[in-house]
Amino acid sequence: MDISVKSVTQAQPVVQSKAMNQRSTQEKPDLPAPKDTVQVSSAAMAALQESMETAATTAKEAVHGDRQAQKLLAREAAAREAAANEVAVKGAATQQAATKGAAEVSLTA
Repeated sequence: MDISVKSVTQAQPVVQSKAMNQRSTQEKPDLPAPKDTVQVSSAAMAALQESMETAATTAKEAVHGDRQAQKLLAREAAAREAAANEVAVKGAATQQAATKGAAEVSLTA
């Protein structure tokens, strides 16, 4: 199979006139980029600051009478206690099942 190219034409570069360039410049004036501004309420600022607070800061505030910090520490302590009780209950149930299984094995042996 013989493929041959008989003629090649090159594209000519497009030349823009000065009038065309001036028109496009006039259509697009240089405007500064729009800036968005946001106003955050003082309540939102306070909530943000509280959420970024460290545990040590919360404890310090609770000692100095901050009711919100005291409530937060109480909720955290209750959650830790509930988690510990759940682990203890599961552990007791596992222990009880193991003891029952051992008793059944010794009865059948």
